[in-house]
Amino acid sequence: KDEMFRTRSKMLNEIVVDLGGRVAEELIFGHDDVTTGASQDFKQATKLARRMVTTYGMSDKIGNVSYYDSTGRSEMGFTKPYSESRAQIIDIEVQAIIDSQYQRAQQMLEVYTDGHHQLAQLLLEREVIYTEDAERIFGKRKWLSRTEEIMRVTEGAKAKEQEEVQAEDDTTTVTPPPFRHND
Repeated sequence: KDEMFRTRSKMLNEIVVDLGGRVAEELIFGHDDVTTGASQDFKQATKLARRMVTTYGMSDKIGNVSYYDSTGRSEMGFTKPYSESRAQIIDIEVQAIIDSQYQRAQQMLEVYTDGHHQLAQLLLEREVIYTEDAERIFGKRKWLSRTEEIMRVTEGAKAKEQEEVQAEDDTTTVTPPPFRHND
């Protein structure tokens, strides 16, 4: 599957992941004791939500338009090729995406509170967790990991290459005998 074409649901899932750290802090430490640790995650989530609205046409209120800036200078900057009223709508749409995905992250972490605590305890004990640890706590994931996706694509490409080589081997070229003139 070509990674250049990401679905809306995949991007929303990425935002949920970005917001999960702050949600976890709030659930574990409470609202007043969250840290600045999520600032980079917020930046990433906001950039993606803004691109969904301003570049990918994934907002019903903005529609199928793109305000993409190929210079790269206006990403999260202050230059904009649209009116102030359009900017307000964009801000509202971006905030709505962030808020809805924050709620999804809260719901997920609340559903898996016991597993979350087990995972935190394991991290305190070992500082490193592995896929097997997460699978033991939460169960096997229902989707492929990025590594598994890459391996599947690579294996598919190798299989196709082998098929092409086999097809070439199967088509043997028959050369006719040289022409002889009978005297």
